[in-house]
Amino acid sequence: MKPIPQKEISLLRERRLDTQFIESDMSKLLPTDLLQKLQDSLSETVGVPLLFVSSSGVPITRAAGIEMFCRQMTRAMKIERPCGSCKRTEKTAASESKPHRCAVGLTDVVLPITAGDIEIGYLVTSQTTTEPGAPRTVEAARRSGMPTAGALSYAARIPVRTEDQMRSAAQSLSAVVSLVSEVAKVTREKKISETRDPISGLVTREYFWKSLAAEIEMSDTYNYPISLMMIDIADFHQINSAYGHDAGDCVIREVAQAISTEIRQSDIASRYSGARFLVMLTACDTTGAEVVAWRIKNKLASLDVKVNGQKLNITARTSIVSRPESAANNPDDLFKELDAAMKTNSAETERRAA
Repeated sequence: MKPIPQKEISLLRERRLDTQFIESDMSKLLPTDLLQKLQDSLSETVGVPLLFVSSSGVPITRAAGIEMFCRQMTRAMKIERPCGSCKRTEKTAASESKPHRCAVGLTDVVLPITAGDIEIGYLVTSQTTTEPGAPRTVEAARRSGMPTAGALSYAARIPVRTEDQMRSAAQSLSAVVSLVSEVAKVTREKKISETRDPISGLVTREYFWKSLAAEIEMSDTYNYPISLMMIDIADFHQINSAYGHDAGDCVIREVAQAISTEIRQSDIASRYSGARFLVMLTACDTTGAEVVAWRIKNKLASLDVKVNGQKLNITARTSIVSRPESAANNPDDLFKELDAAMKTNSAETERRAA
C-alpha cells in the first residue's frame, strides 16, 4: 500500500459532503440528452453554435465546430488554437448578458448556470469574429508559431457575426439560462432532501453506509486510518414518554447540531436509529477519535435544552472502532464490532452504577 499524499489529506479535510459537491456538477442535475436537444434548438434560433460546459470546464454536450469555443471556458479541450491566455476563468465568469471580446479579437457569450448560489456550469457560444477572415486572429496565431496556412484555415472556420447579433443572442440566451437555473435549483434541493434525515438534518443511514464503504476502500488504497464512532443518548425513551415526541425531536436536532460542530468537514455524521448516531472520522486513529468523543460528550452535557421551562440533562455513551486495528473490511462488519463495543461499555457503566 502506498502512503496517502499530503494533497489527498488536505482534500479529505476540506471535503464537503457528496450532496454538496455532486450537485455542483450540472451533468448530475440535468439530463444530458435534454441539454443536447435544448442546445441544438437554441443554436438554430440564435444562429451561433452553443455548448453546455460543466463548472470545471468539461463539455457536457456535443457541438459542431467545437474548436471555436474559448479554451479558457472549456479547459478539458486539448485543441491547439491561438489564444491570448486571458485567464478569464480566474475571475467570476461573465454574468452579464453581453458579449465578451478576447485578446485575439474574437467575441463570445458565456452565461453561468446556477443552482441557488452555486455555479454548476455555463452556456457558451462559439467564438465569432466581426472581421471576415479574422486578420487579428491570424496574426496572433502566426505569432504563437502556427504556420500561416494553418492560421488561415483556422480563421476561415470562425463564424462571422456582428456585435448587434451577438448582443441579441446574449439577451435571448439569458432568459433560457434563468429557466435552466431554476430547474437545476429545484432538482438539487430534491436530491439533497433525499439524502437527509428529516428530523436531525444529518445524512441518512443509506448515504452514510455508501460513504463509509467508499472511505474503507480509499483508506486501503492510501494506507491511512479511519475511525467509526457510535453515540447513544442515554434514557432517550424516557424523554419521549415524559414530554412527548415533539420534545424528543427537539433533543435529536440539538444533539445533531452539537455533533456537527465538533467534527471536521471531512467527517460525516448520521442518525442511525432512534437516539443513536454514527460518525465517520477520516484520517483519524483511535487516539484522535477518543478526543473527539470526549469533546462531543462534554458538548452534549452542556446543552441548554428546555421543555416546558425544565432543563433536560443530555448524557451520552460512545464506542469507537478504528482501522487498521480492526480487520473489518466492510461497513457491516465494522458496525458489528462497534455495536458490540457499545454493549460492553453500557454493561460496564451499569455495573459501576450498581
